[in-house]
Amino acid sequence: CVVTSGNYERYFEQDNIRYCHIFNALTGYPVQGKLKSVTVIGPQGLICDALATCCYILGEEESSILLGQFEDYSVLFL
Repeated sequence: CVVTSGNYERYFEQDNIRYCHIFNALTGYPVQGKLKSVTVIGPQGLICDALATCCYILGEEESSILLGQFEDYSVLFL
C-alpha cells in the first residue's frame, strides 16, 4: 500500500497563511510546518494511513521514534 498525507490539496489561504485539513490534536489547530507531504509504503493500508498522518503532524525529526516500531514500512518526507 502507498498512502500520502499533505497540505497541497485540501487547504485555504488567509492573510498569506496556508491552513490545511490536518489538525494537531494537542493544539486543536491545523498543522503549520515545513512539510508538504509524507508518503508511507507498507503491507497494511490502515497502518500506512495512520503513519502518514501522524508523521505529517510530528514532523520528520520527531517521527523517528514512532517509525522505529514499524520496520516493514518506508517513509518519504517532502
